[in-house]
Amino acid sequence: MSREYLQGLWRPFGNFDVRYTRITDAAEENPDEAVEDEVAYGKSGTGFRLVGDRWSASEGVEEKLAKRRGDSFGKEWADSLRSLTWTQTAEYRGRHFGVEHFLQYERRALDSSDVEHSWMGDVDAHYTDDDRGISGNVSYKLGLTEEQTYTAVYKAVAPGTGDVRYDSLTGAFIEDVDNGDFVYEGMGRNDSIGAVRASNAAFSLDVEWNPGLSLGVRRGILRDITLGGMYSAAGEDTTGKKLFFPPATPHELRKISSGTISWEARLGWMHPMGISVTYKPGADYDKKLSSMEYFETVFHHDVDAGYQINENHFVGATFLLEEEELQALQDLEWNTRDYSGRYRYNFLDGFHVQPGGRYRVGEGSDDAGYEFDAYLWEASLRLGYAKDRIGDAFVQFSAIQMESGDDVVPYQMMSGYSEGRTYRLEASASVEINDFLSFGLHYVLRFGNAEENIFQKLSTEARAVF
Repeated sequence: MSREYLQGLWRPFGNFDVRYTRITDAAEENPDEAVEDEVAYGKSGTGFRLVGDRWSASEGVEEKLAKRRGDSFGKEWADSLRSLTWTQTAEYRGRHFGVEHFLQYERRALDSSDVEHSWMGDVDAHYTDDDRGISGNVSYKLGLTEEQTYTAVYKAVAPGTGDVRYDSLTGAFIEDVDNGDFVYEGMGRNDSIGAVRASNAAFSLDVEWNPGLSLGVRRGILRDITLGGMYSAAGEDTTGKKLFFPPATPHELRKISSGTISWEARLGWMHPMGISVTYKPGADYDKKLSSMEYFETVFHHDVDAGYQINENHFVGATFLLEEEELQALQDLEWNTRDYSGRYRYNFLDGFHVQPGGRYRVGEGSDDAGYEFDAYLWEASLRLGYAKDRIGDAFVQFSAIQMESGDDVVPYQMMSGYSEGRTYRLEASASVEINDFLSFGLHYVLRFGNAEENIFQKLSTEARAVF
């Protein structure tokens, strides 16, 4: 039974659910030895919602109780589950500002285990003012749970035919590569450890500002530039610490079980004549929960320039400089420089052809003084079609030549390519059925003298928005 008021400022609601199940399992040859079990389950909840023109808020509580007995569990009602869940939500939607809030507490208890508590919180806010050229988003998440730990499970396949690679230099499994030796099987529960207290927190901030619009400038460089930046951090600890805010510095990140910190500044210039330049410096810090110390630091400088010659012709170039330090099975550091260019020609109302090229070079060393270097050349040709409210598709063929002088290089330094020549064919198609439903298909073929086997991967997806 359930009841809910759907109109007015004050909208209370309530529900009640009771179930009883009897299960009998008897073998045909021994009907007198039938196994009979009983399960009883009950759930009830109540709360209210306050609804205004641009805002809403709700408070609700729900209680569950389940018991079982019988030949499989014993004659008395045992191993009962008792849980209590409290949920709070709030939302405001203004012309320029909006905020959403969610908070939930759950208390669970079994006859065979201790009481478990969990907290989950989420706050998201955004501000957009197109007239002043200001926009921003901020998000904060908090969680405190007592739960069984899970670990990723990988299955070994024929070398070069999987999409997960084990990097022997860092001791980490790297997913979604074209020629790995493993496939991802899912998450498996680690029963040997038992339930642990997991505390996690995440925060992200993204802002963008056009000073020309804010100051009313109509001419000059101030009209054409955009300033922005991004900061995000996430952390989890399973050693008993309580995190109310994620680590803000690399020093704090090293003190917890795992987490990430990322920041990036943005400076964009777009001239009305079709010339655009974007410069993005930034850094990423990553600590993984593993059997050995794993800490990765990456600094990058990214420059992207383009020129829209006319409606159908575009030419662009990108330069990426990365400096990386990695502490894992051994200490490694390397620098890479990546240069790429592309030309795009649009034709026949939606079709485009895009040839491109890339040159990547890197050098580094380990803590024992061993030095390594490598370079990579890539040429590609892409043919695609895109149309609003219909879908998009493309086919891209690439030839990649990587040389390292027989040096052992980290997986990330050369984008996962092995020494020799690799050919890669990628095809993708996405169709929009309507505003809420779409289907996609993606295919990858990879071969060449740098590969142990021909790699093929076909994946599909369906997306629903509601």
